[in-house]
Amino acid sequence: MSYFEFAGMSTAAIPGLLIERKNIYGLPERDVEKIHVPGRNGDVLIDCGTYQNSTVSYECAVTKYDALRDLGRLLTVGQQAAWGFAPWRGYQLLRDGWAEHERLAVCSMQIPMEEIIANRLLRFTIAFNCKPQKYYNRAAVIQRSGAGSVNISRPLGATASAPRIEAIGSGTVTLNLEGQTITLSGLVTPPMSGGEYQWPSAVIDSEAMIACRYLSNGTREVIDIAQWPQFWQLLHTVSVTGGVTNIKIFPRWWSI
Repeated sequence: MSYFEFAGMSTAAIPGLLIERKNIYGLPERDVEKIHVPGRNGDVLIDCGTYQNSTVSYECAVTKYDALRDLGRLLTVGQQAAWGFAPWRGYQLLRDGWAEHERLAVCSMQIPMEEIIANRLLRFTIAFNCKPQKYYNRAAVIQRSGAGSVNISRPLGATASAPRIEAIGSGTVTLNLEGQTITLSGLVTPPMSGGEYQWPSAVIDSEAMIACRYLSNGTREVIDIAQWPQFWQLLHTVSVTGGVTNIKIFPRWWSI
């Protein structure tokens, strides 16, 4: 029944761990408050226009108890352990071996285990608390050097995008996103180390609702954005002018 990857580690690399069944395609609950008014037909709805978190689960079996050690590492530490970092916190990327989409998830629930055959077979369910979005290649990046334009295509199955835009440059950089114009002023080119810039000059993250520019010492200043950029068409063209050195766009296409 395939495998899953969480926090950079895969169950395919754990001998003795089997996935017997999975529930990965459920739809999330819409965030709607219902108010009953006596004497009125039907409820009054307060629709927030958003969705609640959803649950993705895997029913697993273990035939080698050594697999529990590796599974515990996957669910609590992840790949960062190989680099000597602290255990992960918050949402991590969850991928399924068969699904086209990926999710942001956290495994924070207790995992009871049932011993079917003493010292030989365990069965249990791993449940992930996931953001409602199904992402399509969240890590994909589109970039160019200098001023100009880039095309962003919507992948099959996606319906919307809350992009992250990173700009490197100096002075003023202007972004035109299909009629929406964003002017970034007072930018400073960041220092370089090993041929790489240490941080971007400015960041606009529509999903996190963060917009800031970085000073020469790496500290951040908040930038006011009138409207968070969104992509939804089959093809978007983003043009960049001004003192831009490099532009990176992470489209982060998703659907519900």
